[in-house]
Amino acid sequence: MFFDSNKNGVTTLADVTGDTSIVRSNALLTVAVDGDTPSEAIILADTTNVEVAKYKFTANDGIVDIKDLYFRNVSTSADDSRISALKLVVNGKTIDSRVPSSNQVRFNLGSANKIQVPKNGNLVVSVVADLNRITAAGQTNKAIQLELTDVVADTNATSKALTQVENGGGIAIDNGNHYTTSALAALDIQSEELTIRKTQPQIAVQTLGTSKLVAGEQTLFKFTVTADSKADVDVAAIKFNVTPSFAGAGTVTGYKLFVNGSDKTADLVGSAFA
Repeated sequence: MFFDSNKNGVTTLADVTGDTSIVRSNALLTVAVDGDTPSEAIILADTTNVEVAKYKFTANDGIVDIKDLYFRNVSTSADDSRISALKLVVNGKTIDSRVPSSNQVRFNLGSANKIQVPKNGNLVVSVVADLNRITAAGQTNKAIQLELTDVVADTNATSKALTQVENGGGIAIDNGNHYTTSALAALDIQSEELTIRKTQPQIAVQTLGTSKLVAGEQTLFKFTVTADSKADVDVAAIKFNVTPSFAGAGTVTGYKLFVNGSDKTADLVGSAFA
């Protein structure tokens, strides 16, 4: 009921419903593999500070303090003995360093080294590895593929523990078994697989000087193979795909492979291009 200046009743209005407001006691956290995480590749043994994974943490409605991060090496070729340390790096600074055990690692940050994700912003963290030397054939071809399996975090303003991340509509965190395959680990938040080798080849294509082919023996392709300084590379096999530029390009009656000017193969019988 409203009244005019003479206190006469004017009218009665229907109820007016306002917008719904949500009062949160916790900030919101989302986790993901960062888009700049290293791609699948070979990494060299006996090297340090090799970046193996990057993860992005996004906070909404408050600052989030991350106090623990749990990872598993989920590669089928995982081997703790190839890794001397895994380090957590934020903004170029090493926050924590741990030695993996049973292909698992916990970065125990606590309050002193907690990572702060800014309100309505994000933070990217890197995991880098120090790798041991390879001294035997059985030590090569091992790999690192890190999966984020659990997070322990608080809302900065209230120090109240987060019970979930917002991925997938809400996934529980701070699981009793931090390396479980359920809960957060079920999302498969995994880096690319990086294979540890003693050395690796670098391939570089060389120019031929001409693109015209005439009758007789012609050079079709030329490249160099360079080994890393840590060890020699043995080339065991080479495969070429030959693609003619047009139908009826001609007939190749054989291929030869020359290494540093020396013929290393017998002629191979080619087939007519169609």
